[in-house]
Amino acid sequence: MAQTFRFPPVNSGELLTQAQQMEEDEKFDEVQQLLLKIPANDTNYSEALYQRAYAYLLADKYDSCIAVAEMAVGLFPTEKQRLLHLAS
Repeated sequence: MAQTFRFPPVNSGELLTQAQQMEEDEKFDEVQQLLLKIPANDTNYSEALYQRAYAYLLADKYDSCIAVAEMAVGLFPTEKQRLLHLAS
């Protein structure tokens, strides 16, 4: 029996690359929408959260940056040190 996907699979590596380009172009709202397409069970989910927090930081949306970073630390405690540099 073929596996049925509830959501279509995504190429998270490609989405992360696109998000980095959008950050350079200062398209921070588009970055958020793009990275939300990466599901929590994806191997790149921690990177997606990091890039979302970073995009919020670049957009001067500090409360959102902190919220996403705290969520990331809760889900990926080994990434805490990397996320803390966003605060400096």
